[in-house]
Amino acid sequence: MSKLPILLIFIMSSLVYGQEKITLGFQGGINLSSIRGFSQEDTFSRAIAIRGGIHGEYHFSSNFSAVINVSYDKKGVERKIIAFDPSQGGFAEFTTRINHNYIGVPVMFRYTLGKENKVRYFANVGPYVGFLLKVKNGEFDLGTEGFKKVEYGLSGGVGVIIPLSERYNLYFELRDNLGLTNISDVPIDGGSGEIKTNTYAAIIGFLIDL
Repeated sequence: MSKLPILLIFIMSSLVYGQEKITLGFQGGINLSSIRGFSQEDTFSRAIAIRGGIHGEYHFSSNFSAVINVSYDKKGVERKIIAFDPSQGGFAEFTTRINHNYIGVPVMFRYTLGKENKVRYFANVGPYVGFLLKVKNGEFDLGTEGFKKVEYGLSGGVGVIIPLSERYNLYFELRDNLGLTNISDVPIDGGSGEIKTNTYAAIIGFLIDL
């Protein structure tokens, strides 16, 4: 993890100084996540969490570009459990929330339809890598014990770009981040199961054409 900030600075500075047609910006939004691949997955439900980060884009032409995001991603799920409640003197149902907090780095190829300084539409797809920061169960910080530090997956999304001026744009995107690797570092279901994530994201961003 100590090399991650250096890697991100190198990537973003390469976009700024190595190319002429670039777009930078920032983005935020919400995630709706789930987990799959093991026998008790139906006992977990999706939960809403926040996301936010920076955007870099290199334009090969007016239609084709390469996009990289560096985002703080919370992937949350909820589970209902039965536990003893001393205040009621008996058992009661509680909802516990588990958050996996990542730095997510998708690298995608984008196709944009429309003319410059007009409303445009885009679709993008590509791989992503997630660097696990910590796991929280309710208010308890579990660190990263029992979970793999790196996750790989596939990102895909569609959206719209709305011009605010010649250089400034607002964009909205709906994205799916499909985890392809097991995030558990311990055996699941006796070694026959695994835990994979799937996250739907609603994103709003502000872009500056340099």
